Amino acid sequence: YWDDEKKNHVKRLSKKIFDLVIANDILALPLALAIADGRSKVYFDAHEYHPREWEENLKWNLLYKNYTQHLCRKYIPRADAFSTVCESIATEYEKFLGRKPIVITNATNYEELIPSETQENKIRIVHHGASIPSRKIEEMIDVMRYLDERFSLDLMLMESNAGYYSQLKKHAAGNSRITFVAPVKQNEICKAINTYDIGMYILHPSNFNNRFALPNKIFDFIQARLCIAVSPSPEMARIVEENNLGVVAKDFSPKAMAHAINNLTKEKIMYHKNQAHKNAKDLSSEENVRKINGLVVRLTSNQS
Repeated sequence: YWDDEKKNHVKRLSKKIFDLVIANDILALPLALAIADGRSKVYFDAHEYHPREWEENLKWNLLYKNYTQHLCRKYIPRADAFSTVCESIATEYEKFLGRKPIVITNATNYEELIPSETQENKIRIVHHGASIPSRKIEEMIDVMRYLDERFSLDLMLMESNAGYYSQLKKHAAGNSRITFVAPVKQNEICKAINTYDIGMYILHPSNFNNRFALPNKIFDFIQARLCIAVSPSPEMARIVEENNLGVVAKDFSPKAMAHAINNLTKEKIMYHKNQAHKNAKDLSSEENVRKINGLVVRLTSNQS
């Protein structure tokens, strides 16, 4: 762990006394603690669940699992504050460490938007994000095989993996209801997708973090005032069902997702879009900002 670069960071930065040092992910935490040197408070932003981060990958299990778990056990208890992205992951950390982090979701900033009007026979679905093979975006393309003619799908994808992006375009070839559209900047996504009707996301539970994922795109859909269609991932399903934001497929198959979407009428979609509008403020980043501000005040006023 302690290569020359990290040692140089410690040598240079530990000369200063900071109010707060923030560690982003587990590999940054030992470095942050060394820089703080007991004189500064340390806030560890874990994001997801590191002890089982890539558990579906044989190489990770053989080479990195024990190392990652060692880092978690040794260093997380030394952080003055600790957060993760959802309640399920927070509970799992508590089981592993005997310490429960606070929850800071991936919520998007509040957007002053209103729901767009859904047309009876021209219902537009959108999925946005990175073209990463493990996300199996081809299965969202396959959903279109089972949807009736009312529906179209636009994929707004970053070419994170050029080869996979090319495969996806080939997979969709021949279906005139599927379009690849240019991605926009992160802070422009909600406005760009506001004209759509349904935000769709299928995420297979290939590892612990995917099973309990609560990604930023769900919050983007909310701020864009869309009806949401998701796979039965517990955290995503909870947000959708508790707030009547859309539909949850019975399983992770394209056919199950299509069945859930096919049952949507114009009236049902507008109801869910209006529910997104109703809950947009409460499900925005504003509550997270309050939590983080309170945490920073507590730490920096020596009340931890």
